[in-house]
Amino acid sequence: MDWAARGAPVTFGNVTVDMPVDCAHRLTDDIPGADRHVIADAGHFCMEDQPDTVAQFVGQPRDDG
Repeated sequence: MDWAARGAPVTFGNVTVDMPVDCAHRLTDDIPGADRHVIADAGHFCMEDQPDTVAQFVGQPRDDG
């Protein structure tokens, strides 16, 4: 399996203090097939700050092999 071709989810909170959200844009540009998810009103631990929002896309099937 070509793991690099599978991509990866990149999840960012838009109010992360230690890493600006433009890092998410750079990461998804550098990772083939990456899915960018910027979560509103969430910090570094967006799954704790906005669990319902994160739950909407975590575990969703991907159509990449």
